[in-house]
Amino acid sequence: AIAGLRGNFLAESGSGSPIDIQTSATGDIGLKVPEDQSFGIAQWYNMGGDPNSRFAQLIAFCDRIGKPKEDLLAQLAFVDWELSNTRWLGGEELKKKPTATLAAIHVHRKYERPALEKPEKLSPVDGQPMRLHEAKRIKYAKMVYNHFTRKAQ
Repeated sequence: AIAGLRGNFLAESGSGSPIDIQTSATGDIGLKVPEDQSFGIAQWYNMGGDPNSRFAQLIAFCDRIGKPKEDLLAQLAFVDWELSNTRWLGGEELKKKPTATLAAIHVHRKYERPALEKPEKLSPVDGQPMRLHEAKRIKYAKMVYNHFTRKAQ
C-alpha cells in the first residue's frame, strides 16, 4: 500500500527519485476557473476556492494540528485521516492490494482520481478505463517498492 501511495505522490509532485516528493508543489492552476489550483504531495484540488474541497479540508486539518500546509508529516497525517475516515477514497480496500502495481492503480483511481486519458484507452492491467499517467504511477510504485525492499516486483 505504501509503494502505491508513494508512487502516486511522486507522479503528482515529485522529481522521479524514490525519495523526492515536493510538499509545496502546485498544479491545475486555472484549470476551470482562474482560482483553480492543486497543492501538495497529493495535489489536493481547491475546486475554485470551494470551502468543501479536499484542499480546504487539508488546510483545516493542518490548522487543527498546528502545522503549516507545506509540512510533509502534516500532509501524510492528512492522507491517513482521509483514508481512514472517507470510505469512498478506498482506504480499507487499499490495505488488501497484494502488489505495488495493484496498490498504485487503486490509489490512482480511488484517491487521486485524475481525468481519463483522451482518447479513451483501457488499462493493460485490468481492462478498466485508463486515467492520466497510469503507467508512470505504476513505474514509480514499483521503483519505490524495489528501492526500499531490495526485492524486484
